[in-house]
Formats: sequence, structure tokens, C-alpha cells
Amino acid sequence: MRPVLATLLALGAASAVLTACEPAASRGPAASRAEVEAALRRYEAFTLAMAGDSLAACFTPDGELLREDGGVLRGPAAIGAFLRSFTGVHVDSVSMTSDTIQLAEPEAAQWGTFAQVVRVEGHGVIHARGRFVMQWSRGADGRWRIRRVMTQSFPRAGN
Repeated sequence: MRPVLATLLALGAASAVLTACEPAASRGPAASRAEVEAALRRYEAFTLAMAGDSLAACFTPDGELLREDGGVLRGPAAIGAFLRSFTGVHVDSVSMTSDTIQLAEPEAAQWGTFAQVVRVEGHGVIHARGRFVMQWSRGADGRWRIRRVMTQSFPRAGN
């Protein structure tokens, strides 16, 4: 069940396809870091809302979701299809905290931690915690999108 939770976090989800990863005119490193942080906040909100199509839209055309089970999902279409396959899952809470953002425009790498509470039909409530790393890429339209994301869950008590 842990790989499912990590995948949900890594992909997140809003009830309609919202404009993910909004563009903003960059005014230097501080502004770029703030834009990446804002893109993470939108991703977090989409995860809470279980908005799979909006989450998929946060990825670059060649974006990758590196799953904890070793699988790789490539591109928004594959990521969106994978997210739509989840049924009986409700995200009660999610928190993604950024520890470090390293810029090399038009790329950024972000490391941080996550915590998530998920209700899974037939499995009850699951609490997941761990760390993540996201590689962001700023497109020609000014939007930050995810080129690659990977999560690593911390072992749960009793495991």
C-alpha cells in the first residue's frame, strides 16, 4: 500500500483541469524560488483534491514520475491515466515542505518532505511520511513544470 500512497503524493489531484503551474515573470533567483514554491503549493492542492488531470498537467511533455516500486510513468497522458485508475481513495490531508531549492535557470531542483493522510476503501486510514525531490523546468511560456519527481516513504511504525 505504501507505493500507492507515494504515487498519489507524487502525482496529486482539483475537480477540473485547472491552470497548473501558472506563469509569472521572473525577476531573479528569489522570484524564481518563490515561483517554484507556488507551483509546489498548487501541486499540493491538486493532490488534496484528487485532481489527476490537473496534476498530470503539471508535468513537462517528457515528465517522469519515478515510482517507489521502481516503475516509471512518462508524460502527462500516462501519468493522468494512472491517476484515473485509483478508485476508493480519498486524500484527507497532505503537506509538502520544501527544504532546498537549487536554481540553474531554466531548471530547478527541489528537495523536501511530505506527510499525507489517505483513506483507502477496504484498508482504512493510512498515514504516510517521507521525502521528495522534484526537478522543475521553466517552459517558453514561463510556467514551471515537473520534469521528474521521486518520493521515498519513511517506514511506518510497526513495519
